[in-house]
Amino acid sequence: MNPSSQRLRHWATRGALVLAAVAIFLGAIFTVVITMAEGALPTDAAGWSIMLVRTVLIWGGGGLFFGAILGMYASMIWRDPDV
Repeated sequence: MNPSSQRLRHWATRGALVLAAVAIFLGAIFTVVITMAEGALPTDAAGWSIMLVRTVLIWGGGGLFFGAILGMYASMIWRDPDV
């Protein structure tokens, strides 16, 4: 009944990538809304690029980690009908 390691890797990789992409998108929106509320939007390109890099690293890194965990968990729950 245990899922194979290939199945775990497959689901973990896809889960990590999907959750990281969603986390980066929603995190970027959240970051811009918060900086607008604080009145601290960057005025130059360097400020925007620094904010973008920080957003991608923080939200994307968290999304990769939790996506891999959730993907592995999902591979144990949802089984292919022909397995």
